[in-house]
Amino acid sequence: MAIIEGARSRGAAGGHNATGGLGIFESPGVPASGFLNGTAAKGALCSDTTNGKLYVNTGTLAATVWTVAGAQT
Repeated sequence: MAIIEGARSRGAAGGHNATGGLGIFESPGVPASGFLNGTAAKGALCSDTTNGKLYVNTGTLAATVWTVAGAQT
């Protein structure tokens, strides 16, 4: 897992904080539910570097659920 530095949202409307990040993360394949539990906040992004797809955490900080973004089936 890697965090792409400089890609974290720091806006006033829900930016990254000490308890969880709205960052962009990497996974060497499809991120499984639970991947980055406690690290990736709801709305965080994860790039599948093997298949070139983007996922959004539609779960919570404590229980991540990664959903493919858009029509990238």
